[in-house]
Amino acid sequence: MSRRTSSVFTTIAVILTFLICVEVQAQNSRPGFVATSEVVTGGILGSNPTIAAGLNELLAERLLTSPFLLEVADLDDPTYTNDDNITLNAFGGFDVDGDSSNNGSGSNAFAIDPTSFDENTGVPVSSFPDGTIVDGHMVAGPGTIIVGGIPLNGLTVEADFTPGTLTGVYEFQSTPTDAFLTQDFLATQPAPAPFAGTLVDLLNTFNIFPDTDADSDGVNESYSAVFEFGGISCDLYYSYHPRADGFVATSQVVTGGILGSNPTIAAGLNDLLASNLDNFPFLLEVADLDDPTYQDDGDITLNAFGGFDLDGDFTDNGDGFNDFVIDPLDYDQVTGEPISSFPGGSLTAGHLVAGPGTIYVSGIPLNGLTVEADFFPSTLTGVYEFQSTPTSAFLTQSFLITQPAPAPFAGTLVDLLNTFNIFPDIDADNDGVNESYSAIFEFGGISCGLYHTGAAPGTGPSEDCSNGVDDDGDSLADCDDPDCFSDPACNIGGIQFRRGDVNSDGATNIGDAVSLLGFLFSGGTAPGCDDAADVSDDGAINIADAIYELGFLFSGGPPPPPPGGNCGIDPTDTDSLECASPTGGC
Repeated sequence: MSRRTSSVFTTIAVILTFLICVEVQAQNSRPGFVATSEVVTGGILGSNPTIAAGLNELLAERLLTSPFLLEVADLDDPTYTNDDNITLNAFGGFDVDGDSSNNGSGSNAFAIDPTSFDENTGVPVSSFPDGTIVDGHMVAGPGTIIVGGIPLNGLTVEADFTPGTLTGVYEFQSTPTDAFLTQDFLATQPAPAPFAGTLVDLLNTFNIFPDTDADSDGVNESYSAVFEFGGISCDLYYSYHPRADGFVATSQVVTGGILGSNPTIAAGLNDLLASNLDNFPFLLEVADLDDPTYQDDGDITLNAFGGFDLDGDFTDNGDGFNDFVIDPLDYDQVTGEPISSFPGGSLTAGHLVAGPGTIYVSGIPLNGLTVEADFFPSTLTGVYEFQSTPTSAFLTQSFLITQPAPAPFAGTLVDLLNTFNIFPDIDADNDGVNESYSAIFEFGGISCGLYHTGAAPGTGPSEDCSNGVDDDGDSLADCDDPDCFSDPACNIGGIQFRRGDVNSDGATNIGDAVSLLGFLFSGGTAPGCDDAADVSDDGAINIADAIYELGFLFSGGPPPPPPGGNCGIDPTDTDSLECASPTGGC
């Protein structure tokens, strides 16, 4: 599922389908692993080279679209070398940036599929307790993993952990592990070329039949398989139970502003908006709600998010019952609060007024925005719909220049706008130059279910920042744990900052790269914290830092070195650079 890298107009905040939020990841995530290889090496499915080769191609493709995630919980040794009591949890999930090509980077982020947790207890469904790690070799289980809806019990997993080439990044490789694949699942998969039919048809052709009675009903319905899998470090965001009520946008159109002034331009934009809503859900939550009929409530907050369609089928978005996982990067990575939030709202006779609030467009805050919409019951019990009033916003030229013009036009959307003599009319960043295009939007939607994401639920102990123990089980102890970055014991000998927050506004976005380039070449304001501007942490401030930051924000490059997006001191304070004042929020 593509999220941030290939969208035409990424819909992740109220009104602006085009919002690009590039906050760096911090304490709301937990360390984990993503599988980068999975192969069948034995069992009845590995008994024939042709069958095994076809299955391994299928498995490789599925790892790119359906991530296989692992978490070593209750870990006291963050180097994965020696620990006498760990739990291995296995999950499905969603690639946060939508770019599977960087799964092997060691720093990619994933939101865990909420169906990977028991909806009543909130604990992982596939869990292997009572594990140990000795000299990097992990043995976990026996435990249970769910395959095709059938529990595989009594499974023990073994794997070896090794340091990667990047600091703090680890890799793993499993030993051969017995499992199975159900006939029902394989019957849904096409046989690889040049064969026709399904994988079950192909297996029958080779006289390979089910040899495992996984559900213990006396009939073999599954095929035995021996798997080996490997992977690398990643960041994991938990999804919260219970399911919350929300809304998904099913329509969004440009009706005014300079982008709505030309019928051809407006029609092209609206076609793109409609297509974008299918792939990049635009989600709303009316929080602090006391009236579940959305008619009268004197104090509500409207939150806006992007997210992931839980069943991957956008055709049922309008049925009133579809479920979505919220994009974890739509929360402030320090406070955990929604980035696009409209407080102080009210509902009167079904008419909502919320705000003023703030959303971020290409890293630029749009402040003082008020949203109005009308809510009304649908024909289905418990399902509601909404329709907004016209709402003013803008789109930046720097974003539109990255988007292709719709057929039959060539070039970018900016080229097309220039052809129609439509030029920026908004100075969104208040620098005296218009760099954005005004637009008026109207949007509507229907009820859905929302699963919030973020740090793991706080059911365990909090981190003691000075006892040498990982108290909260997030694999980080004392001052290495982001929970401790504001603790006085962890702020000895330096001023706290976020690396990459050049303009000290508390966020890392394109504005920081612009600020740094302005300082270097145009006499712009000097950074308040030199260490924050040393984005690559090479001990100097130069154009390479701006390139590094832009690569991270837009090209899948590595994140800024520690403290990264967390508030902290410089762990490599051996250069001449100083931090005169903390960056925003530190």
